[in-house]
Amino acid sequence: MSVVKRIVYRILLYMHGLKFYRLTLGKLTRRRVQCRVATEADAAVLSQIYGPEAFLEDEDPMKTYARRIRNLKGWGHFLIATTGKKAVGAVVIRRFSEDVKSYPDWWIFSMLVRMRYRRLGIGKELLRLAVQKAAERGAKKINLWVFEDNRAAINLYHNMGFQRDSIPGLDEQMEEEVRQGKRRRIIMSITPSS
Repeated sequence: MSVVKRIVYRILLYMHGLKFYRLTLGKLTRRRVQCRVATEADAAVLSQIYGPEAFLEDEDPMKTYARRIRNLKGWGHFLIATTGKKAVGAVVIRRFSEDVKSYPDWWIFSMLVRMRYRRLGIGKELLRLAVQKAAERGAKKINLWVFEDNRAAINLYHNMGFQRDSIPGLDEQMEEEVRQGKRRRIIMSITPSS
């Protein structure tokens, strides 16, 4: 990361720490932000959100996301948050086939809100829509992974009703990751209201 990018990043972190800034920007942004189910036409928008580091060098990001959206049909959705034509956040809600025992129920993956738009309620709206879409499809329980040291994300999930949970096969996998020196992840779950 260049020196200029680091300085801008630190200024943004400082600004986001100011309640006045968050409230003002939140009011301005929330009026224009739309959270919705992504279509194949949104492949370019999704590639903007997740960035080029999410792809191998020979992959075409737009084709990759168009394929991922197609592959989710019947199994879940990509959800995006936009303000005007600019993508500001995204999340995936999906279920797996019954023969994938290690991932029971519905799962939330790849939650991301662009730095400038964090702490403005966009993540909360994306999660609310994800839970709603899964509940519409009959979800009894919705799970997600989160790094144990990511206090901001854990607080958001907790405020949305998610609680720390345990899934035996995945618990062993997470412990093995820690033994390999990786960051500890935890599972949080919610039972959507009918």
